[in-house]
Amino acid sequence: TKKILISEGLSEKDASYIVDQIGGVPWIIEEIIESEDPIAEVERLYRDIFGMMNNLLGELYEIDMKDEALRVMKKVLDGKVEISGKDRKMVKELSEREVLFYDPVNNEVRFQTRLHERAARELLGVE
Repeated sequence: TKKILISEGLSEKDASYIVDQIGGVPWIIEEIIESEDPIAEVERLYRDIFGMMNNLLGELYEIDMKDEALRVMKKVLDGKVEISGKDRKMVKELSEREVLFYDPVNNEVRFQTRLHERAARELLGVE
């Protein structure tokens, strides 16, 4: 990803920052490359994702599922989510809303992107 960004004219410093923030998510890389200000684009995308996740928590609050969503996101951040019992329903919900990525073959759950993880950390108030 870093090599692609540098080949598109970004500095080593900017390419490193972008990779640290987003990893190698193709659709995000494409948006960044096409933007006039790649660093500002990373922050714009983050604000969009943060807003989407905050709105989702508001929707889940309305149906008494916000605390469950926050609990599962915290477990994902801690690497302790279990795809069984009461976590399963919320993992499915957050996966359908494209907050989490669930790989059933490897029984792995993670955030869709590093920006989603960053937003979850901010929403939960954790480092």
